[in-house]
Amino acid sequence: MSIIMDNDYVNISYHESESLVEMVWKKTTGQMDLSIYQAAFNAALDYQENHHGTVKNFLSDIRLQSVLSPDYRKWFQETAIPRAISNGLERGAVIFEGNVFQKYYLNNIMNSTKKFGIKFKFFTKREEAIEWFKTA
Repeated sequence: MSIIMDNDYVNISYHESESLVEMVWKKTTGQMDLSIYQAAFNAALDYQENHHGTVKNFLSDIRLQSVLSPDYRKWFQETAIPRAISNGLERGAVIFEGNVFQKYYLNNIMNSTKKFGIKFKFFTKREEAIEWFKTA
């Protein structure tokens, strides 16, 4: 495992055996600034670009993430997803607890990923997502 970023908001790591970049969002108080959100994804995307062809899977654990405004989702859909796909991303997964706000956010993300033709699923446990990556 290689650490890509670790700060007060997120831990991002690369797991070679699963060809996986994993983001684990941390509990924060109040709204996370959009620039912090973008910096996290840009760090993961930069890693993917610098290791082109090795990152096929992406996993984000948002169980502790605060509620995000639509601007965050829009940026993710319009900027991060196309960039990740152009760098070879094939599958994405999210771990969440079923929170109604997270579900709304994720359903919008899922609709975007369908347009790009990548596989995307929701899970409540990391182990289930890892197994899916191995069999998808």
